[in-house]
Amino acid sequence: MRVKILSKTGSFGGVRYNTNKVDRQTGKLMSIRNFGILQDAAHNLKPEEVKNYLKSWSASNTRVKDPQLHVMISCKGRENTKEELTQIAENWLEKMGYGENPFIIVAHSDTNNNHVHIVSSRIDKNGKKINDSFEGDRGNRILQNILKQHPHQAINEDVKKLEAYSFSSLAQFKLLYEKSGYSVREQDGNINLFKTGELVKTYSQNDITSLLASKKTNEKRISQLQAIFKKYSSKVDTTLRQEHQNLAGGRKGKVIGYKSDLTEQLKEKFGIDIVFHFKDGLPPYGYTVIDRAKKSVFKGSEIMKLKQFTGNRPVQKYSEAGERAFIANKYNVDNPKQSKLLARYYKIPEYKINCNRQLSSLEKIHYREMLNYFLDRNSFDNLSRLNIKAYRESGEWFLLDVGSMNIITASEILNQNHYDTLNNSYTNDQEIDNDLDRSFSGFNTNVFANDVDDSKARKKRKKKVNR
Repeated sequence: MRVKILSKTGSFGGVRYNTNKVDRQTGKLMSIRNFGILQDAAHNLKPEEVKNYLKSWSASNTRVKDPQLHVMISCKGRENTKEELTQIAENWLEKMGYGENPFIIVAHSDTNNNHVHIVSSRIDKNGKKINDSFEGDRGNRILQNILKQHPHQAINEDVKKLEAYSFSSLAQFKLLYEKSGYSVREQDGNINLFKTGELVKTYSQNDITSLLASKKTNEKRISQLQAIFKKYSSKVDTTLRQEHQNLAGGRKGKVIGYKSDLTEQLKEKFGIDIVFHFKDGLPPYGYTVIDRAKKSVFKGSEIMKLKQFTGNRPVQKYSEAGERAFIANKYNVDNPKQSKLLARYYKIPEYKINCNRQLSSLEKIHYREMLNYFLDRNSFDNLSRLNIKAYRESGEWFLLDVGSMNIITASEILNQNHYDTLNNSYTNDQEIDNDLDRSFSGFNTNVFANDVDDSKARKKRKKKVNR
């Protein structure tokens, strides 16, 4: 296990980096602490609200230009669960002097190694900078001291809890431990369990035989799960999506798993983990059900046939247009003009915009007060400092807040003077189109598989050129 110190900035961009992981369901917010009057609603804060709080906290010391603390703590493989890493991270923050500072901890699940990211401020509550001399070395020394104090008793208790699960095969036994954060290795007929690189338990062949013989299939629970699966598979999308290993430079590596809206609902509502079995990135050929609530492991086909569980639909592969549509559909949309603008901004067909969220009256009041106050003192060119840009669609002006993912009808928010200034700022839509092109020029199209709609469009353009 190790600590890695990441970027120092004044914009607290680490917040958005981690909340994007949460939005894409490759991350989970594990802990958010010390956010003052906002703490009661902290888990519902928007990324920009978290960033703004960290900025205001850090503003007591203007000499520190880059107050962001962004740290990653990672383990080998799945040797530690995200809950264990979160506890270690909170302990680490305390010993490094950040215990009373506002911070967030986000667990990532997009690589082969479990890891958490921490974002906080380097300024303490008294306005003093927290010592960062030899921070990397000191941080790793503190981490190793924490690990040495990690009680083996807790691991032994955890192993006993897992032994209490019902399972019917050695494969299910091994999968249960692997998905619970242990490394499982076979040697000379024995099963060895490792945690944080240390051997914590050895099962002999006789141990395994006795353990398997003591288990009974929970037929009542199978019936309950069949009813749950049947109910939710008819209400929730069952289409499988590939999960890829994340590589350097934002590239996508090999397929490391599959999930769907249905599997996520089962986990969130019932504590049921679905593990799909596949080979070489091909569609799954089976699955296992780990029922955390009732401490049981089942072969998936005992509950529901794979084709029925996945709706017998083709796997949804990662695509450029799909990723853009996923982001675009996080925005609110009040009218067709906003849909058209979002489609133009994210370069996707308008029919892929399916948003139905609207700005609340409180959100509109917030924007009205903030933007008019800001524009009394700054020009529209400086709106980008707030991650907001003004765009015109079908003769009407809109403000696109790409930070909080909101689209605002300018005439509803801006006072007349500011709206008149905006209306006289640009003379044609072509200038806006060029800006839209530039704003998305950094999108890495090599990362994604070709989208079906994009490939058809390219073929049509090619035919026209050849005529």
